[in-house]
Amino acid sequence: MENKKPETAAKKPKQKNLFWIILVIILAIGAAIVGWGFYNGARVRSYAKEVKSIMEDSNKAWTMQDMENENTGDLENIRIQAETIKADSEEQLAKLDKLSVPRRTNDLNTKVLDYFNIAKNMSTEVLEFLDYAEILEDTQENLASFGGTITGVESFIKSFEELHESLVKNIENLETANPPATFKEFNAEYLEVLKKFDALIVKAIKYAKNNQMEKVENLSSESDEIIQEFNQIYIPNESEALEEIVSEEEKNKLLNYPEEIKKDVNDLIKIKFSF
Repeated sequence: MENKKPETAAKKPKQKNLFWIILVIILAIGAAIVGWGFYNGARVRSYAKEVKSIMEDSNKAWTMQDMENENTGDLENIRIQAETIKADSEEQLAKLDKLSVPRRTNDLNTKVLDYFNIAKNMSTEVLEFLDYAEILEDTQENLASFGGTITGVESFIKSFEELHESLVKNIENLETANPPATFKEFNAEYLEVLKKFDALIVKAIKYAKNNQMEKVENLSSESDEIIQEFNQIYIPNESEALEEIVSEEEKNKLLNYPEEIKKDVNDLIKIKFSF
């Protein structure tokens, strides 16, 4: 019979090779994991530094604290502030959109995005309100021009036709305007009375062109009633509308987020290794 011991001995080198192959694979995987951890740590630090730069640039343009201290109630100053915040927020959001966000920085990313989105929405609504306020101001100036002494029929017709043209534009602007919630009821009532007043102006022009000035004079009682309706409309306070635009919670976020973000950034910049 043949001796089979040599065959058994031949298997030992293969087992030894397999052991070293497995060991190499394990070491390679370990090295890859460690390498990824250091690489991801570098990504976390890079993102944190980018956010730090973004916040520093933004703070040079505005902070909620500065805005509150500088708020004098002057609408033109409020417009300048709102335009500054809107432009800066859109610029910083565009920068953030281009950044790669490691998982470790998700909480920071959420805060930063929330901060600038609140600021952008707030400033946009403030500017919309100021545009609405300008429409109202222009309308009031047109209404204030009504009355007074007008000499001659031709002068009367010319003056009232100009008023009618201005009121038509005011009505169109008010119908397409987007007033704050506190002004929506006022806007609807104001438009209704304004259309009545414009119809009265059109009627007066028609009578004047037909040389029926006595009928024009008889419109005075109707005019007084419309003016009374104007006076009965409740006009919300401008400050109420501006306060409604940003909630107390959102206001607190705009005040507190910068410090929270700064702390998170300082912590993340120290990260060396991360998954």
